Amino acid sequence: YLDRLRYSVDYFKDLWTGKSEKGHRFFRSAWYSSTEVDEDPPRNRDHGYNSRAVKAVRYYAWKTGDKEVINALNEWSEAWLSAAMRTDKGKPVGIIPASVRFPDEAFNGDETNWYTANMFWKYFEWDDTPGAMILDQLLYSYTQTQDDKYLQPLLKSLALIEKYEESTETATVGSEAWAATILKDKGSFWSAAAQWRFLEGDRRYDALLQKYGTHYVRYRLSGVENHLELGLEVVLENARYNTPLKTQEAIHTDRVYIRGYEHLLTMLTGNGSKECLSPNFAVTWEDTDEGFTALVQESSFKKIKVAIYAFSDEEMNINMRLWQLEPGDYYVKIKGSETPLKITKKGQRLKLNIPSNELITVEIKA
Repeated sequence: YLDRLRYSVDYFKDLWTGKSEKGHRFFRSAWYSSTEVDEDPPRNRDHGYNSRAVKAVRYYAWKTGDKEVINALNEWSEAWLSAAMRTDKGKPVGIIPASVRFPDEAFNGDETNWYTANMFWKYFEWDDTPGAMILDQLLYSYTQTQDDKYLQPLLKSLALIEKYEESTETATVGSEAWAATILKDKGSFWSAAAQWRFLEGDRRYDALLQKYGTHYVRYRLSGVENHLELGLEVVLENARYNTPLKTQEAIHTDRVYIRGYEHLLTMLTGNGSKECLSPNFAVTWEDTDEGFTALVQESSFKKIKVAIYAFSDEEMNINMRLWQLEPGDYYVKIKGSETPLKITKKGQRLKLNIPSNELITVEIKA
């Protein structure tokens, strides 16, 4: 698995990206292969969608701890952080521009504004995916370094939403108020914001997250299970009907989705990242079967609490893999009893014996 990921690591470092005129590591294009990069305009720009190619690189760095790879990823984050904090072409400070041209770092190349990429497809425009993929990348670098600078664009975006939430004036396209309105209605943005909230426990924007956030983050902040049910209804609506693309072989399978699957995945693992672009798993599971289910109720660098249920006639022996807890001494609390646990590495396994047809809670804290 790691050998396969390594190809993308090498392409990212040595082919796809380069140093700009200002010394920042940006993608040279949004069109490339394993052997070449197309730098014909308007392809010669970095864009949030490049994070899909970087997904393999992030997972490699996360699993191996390779400092050289982590450093290269952080360089890419710092490049976008620098772009976010600039105000060229009237862009609000902290907002991620739609694209950045290589190598001069011009927002959207020769376009007259910061939000129109004009790179062939509508979903490359800022108002379609307003910087959410890059915010996810910045949050990834934060998890690797604990450096607050990577959180600045996300926090400034949340502050803008709070500032203009009650505004009734018609916003000028490209203005702070306009950007705040777009961000407010985009689930991809709130997925990044939710992941920040889980990790940091910072309550300052809880009111916004409760109002606009994902169903799962609303559950995490309130404890009200109805939010979970509303999220699962989206999944069930996709399973209740036999539509052709989901039940027959298709020539083209692009964008054939099971809507809402991310909600279910987040419940099981605590990873709320859109498309799981970043490995923000609080926990994953091994040696389970279709009778197993779990709900991550709390997660951070210092604590995790999970409800587990086994729909089976016999006891289930599973492994709980702990990915977010920092190394140190902890206690595991199950059914009123506590046992010590020493976390020494990422992904450490904790063996659990799950009784049949009984809801149990596993809580691990320092």
